[in-house]
Amino acid sequence: MMKLQLCVLLAILMVRGREIDYIKPPQSEVTKLIEVSFTCITETNVDADTIQKLLTWNVKNTEQITKYLFCFMQKAKYADYDGHFIIKNIMPIVGQHKKKDEFQRVLEECNKLAGKDRYDTVYKISECTHDKTPVLFTM
Repeated sequence: MMKLQLCVLLAILMVRGREIDYIKPPQSEVTKLIEVSFTCITETNVDADTIQKLLTWNVKNTEQITKYLFCFMQKAKYADYDGHFIIKNIMPIVGQHKKKDEFQRVLEECNKLAGKDRYDTVYKISECTHDKTPVLFTM
């Protein structure tokens, strides 16, 4: 269950009203993301309820949420110190999927956003990606 939640959380990609494809990330990524998630849960003191809310993107832009997202994305090496996504590190997860170019365009578009600080930036980019992505990650 935790593996599935982490894959979904990875890109914050629960979307509505669009045709979505499902991608299974490489096992090496899943293992890394589980470790990163546990580290960030401890560091930011988010509870299991918060993680579930993130999975359905039923969250507000709060300090605890943004710090968790920043921790998760940076420790996974998917975001830089300023909160912007490192697209070249995210793209291998989609492999040669038919919607990889569309996914990359969404990441590039959303990555232009900036918040008031690095935590707000990673939140805004995650929210934008959530709203526009053509893919979800599954086990």
